[in-house]
Amino acid sequence: MDAREDHRRRVGAFLRAQRKRLLPQEVGLGPERGRRGEGLRRTEVAALAYVSVTLYTWLEQGRDFPVSAVALNAVANALRLDESGRAYLMTLRARDPQPPPKVQDVGPALRALIERHTLGPAYVMTRRWDIIMWNALLTEVFGVLDVAPWGAYNALWWVFAAERARTLYPGWLEMARRIVAQFRLDAMQHAGHDDFDELVERLRERSPEFAALWQRDDAVQLRSEGHIEVVDNAGERRRYATLTLVPQNSESLRAVFFFPVPEGA
Repeated sequence: MDAREDHRRRVGAFLRAQRKRLLPQEVGLGPERGRRGEGLRRTEVAALAYVSVTLYTWLEQGRDFPVSAVALNAVANALRLDESGRAYLMTLRARDPQPPPKVQDVGPALRALIERHTLGPAYVMTRRWDIIMWNALLTEVFGVLDVAPWGAYNALWWVFAAERARTLYPGWLEMARRIVAQFRLDAMQHAGHDDFDELVERLRERSPEFAALWQRDDAVQLRSEGHIEVVDNAGERRRYATLTLVPQNSESLRAVFFFPVPEGA
């Protein structure tokens, strides 16, 4: 099974699960005697989304056919998907043309912002999570970054390959589960790209934990802000709020900033 086929299969399983969790009353359909099975029927979802039964059925079956973002948005509305669920569906199946990626270059304004951020770690990473720039506090908190086999510093590789990562995060396994789900969403946007496939295969070989998490279909909560707790070299716990920004002129990059959270907050 190739990557694209696997992604279509995941779409089908995701839609099926979402359809079965909805009750007819939740979408304005009255009760029906003798109704069998859980949730909505495929025909009911198709009617609510104003798409053909064939289109929706093929989506659940994981068939390879072109489908527009408009149709997928309609299905997302019919299934009452939240922001994360909608993004998951759109990332997996939308065939509308995507804008070409921007040149992966850190501009002078972003470079100055990273360098002058003194409240906590800050870094810039690419679409594949290769870290291409960071401030001094990043190595102070996280330690020296390990170089991945392809010669880059990579955030996902560091989490699973560096021993320091497992002692840095008190809840390492839960954190690892969350970021694998986030990375899967990014990888699905670039299905079939050799650089993503290389990273996934190397991590599967290196880390049994990653291999197990990669097989799961954990939902991911998309958000630009979050919280993280780390243990510094002195054994003291630090809590940070994180903020992720996408530069307007370099949409293939992400800038991540850490801000200390006061005790008791």
